[in-house]
Amino acid sequence: MKKFLLSLLGIAMLFQFATAEKPAASSKRVIDIYEQEKVLFSTSDSYSGSITKVEVYTLSWSLLLTQEYSGVYSCSTDVSTLGSGNYIVKVTTTKTSYAERFNL
Repeated sequence: MKKFLLSLLGIAMLFQFATAEKPAASSKRVIDIYEQEKVLFSTSDSYSGSITKVEVYTLSWSLLLTQEYSGVYSCSTDVSTLGSGNYIVKVTTTKTSYAERFNL
């Protein structure tokens, strides 16, 4: 009986997941940021606009580094001059901006 109830619960959860309302297009995250060997890679698409600026801040929002771009959907930012620690990167596009915390 216990296995049967667990199976029913699993089926109910699957049905709930399959019929759940999909998030609105405006909540889609289309700016991607990742760090590899002290370089930040940022990518965007036409939905979020071309990248215009990448800024790196301390956790208290003190500006450390700025790079400006024009009409690019992918860029890299050298952060090798920064010491080990936690930082915030803010990517600004022609349509939006996105900030994310990262660790070196």
